[in-house]
Amino acid sequence: MIVLPEEALALTEIHASLRRSETLPALHYRVLHAIHPLVPHDQAVLLEWRRGKARMVAASNIAAPDRKAPQVILLERLATALLGAGLDAQPLDLSSATLPKEVEKLWRELETPPLLWVSLPLPEGGWQGGMFLMRLAAPWSARDLAILALHAEVAAEAWRGWPCRKRPIGPGWRHVAIIVGLLVASLALPVTQSALAPVRIVARQPEVVTAPIDGVIRAVRVQPGLQVQPGTLLFTLDETELRGQHQVAMEEWRVARAEYDQDAQKSVRDPESSARLALLSAKEQLQRIRAEYAKQRLEQVEVTARRAGVVVLDDVDGLIGKPMKTGEKIMEIADPEQVEARILLPVADAIVLTTGGEVTLFLDAAPLDPVQARIRQINYEAEKSPQGHLVFRVVADLPNGATLQLGWSGTAKLHGQRVALAFQLLRRPLTALRQYLGW
Repeated sequence: MIVLPEEALALTEIHASLRRSETLPALHYRVLHAIHPLVPHDQAVLLEWRRGKARMVAASNIAAPDRKAPQVILLERLATALLGAGLDAQPLDLSSATLPKEVEKLWRELETPPLLWVSLPLPEGGWQGGMFLMRLAAPWSARDLAILALHAEVAAEAWRGWPCRKRPIGPGWRHVAIIVGLLVASLALPVTQSALAPVRIVARQPEVVTAPIDGVIRAVRVQPGLQVQPGTLLFTLDETELRGQHQVAMEEWRVARAEYDQDAQKSVRDPESSARLALLSAKEQLQRIRAEYAKQRLEQVEVTARRAGVVVLDDVDGLIGKPMKTGEKIMEIADPEQVEARILLPVADAIVLTTGGEVTLFLDAAPLDPVQARIRQINYEAEKSPQGHLVFRVVADLPNGATLQLGWSGTAKLHGQRVALAFQLLRRPLTALRQYLGW
């Protein structure tokens, strides 16, 4: 594909601006944004290849990318695999290209819209880095790929040859004082307090299936995630002891009935038998009640579902042979359409939250599609998490139309009240200092 003269002139101006960059962040900014008029795109990410790993250094429309964000970590892993796979230096459309198995696995795990990978090759071999570009409106044309290939070569060379200039010395202490004063004044700026905590998508108002009687679980008839209907057999308890108790109770009832019938026949002629008739009748009724109770317990060894839904269960093999007490939780039957977000906020990161407050969910299954939720319930008494940490349980309602699956997990960003920037920055250090000094 031949680049048009006006496009070649625009590329020459772009590359000249790269070499005039005063700072490295400025060069990164121009590498990403200067090419947009020639090759329109929705989002771009620039990564640096250093010591066998790719590291994100800039992203379009984002001042300071958070390298700890789940989607950023996945992008860095994918870039590392692409640069380490020894692929050709030409731009690569990941949605249609034939990729190595490791790269294909990471690409599928990322679950993003179509991405274009542009490596930044060095003349003597190797890589300076690479770029991810995303465009939803139209597919990439041969013209786009040709322009990006030329831009990548010159950008890599300009990046590698960028000089380490010394910063100019300031004109005097007055300017330093002004800068320090502005920094101190900025600490009073109001910001929204926030905290990060793990989140999990759970069922809302599920049916809790418990053990109806004391016993040992003999078999589990369902698997986690199975769709069940009312009456579906869920699990069975061991019936050996219960069946023996039922047989003994039935035999004692038959003996009591035989004794009662015998004395009832003798009561016509024997006054003593007539006097014992009421006692034997009470004894027969007691044994009948015991037999019926033993029969009811025997019928409860098979537990069935009372509503339709999906089985929520952690470990099937761990339940078999486990002794259970009456009322002890075994599994849940949940409606997959009725879900909520359960957040475990560590006590050390606790902030002031209110019902109805905003929560942003970054789920591992969809890292590029954050979900906005609203706080519905806050537990003000700390509890132990499965990992043994003290946490506050926060429940958030999901927006209508959100299609989230049970069991999805990720990170939640909880938004609190407006506070000064100084408080947001110094809250944790001040708390640690107070605990250390015992204020």
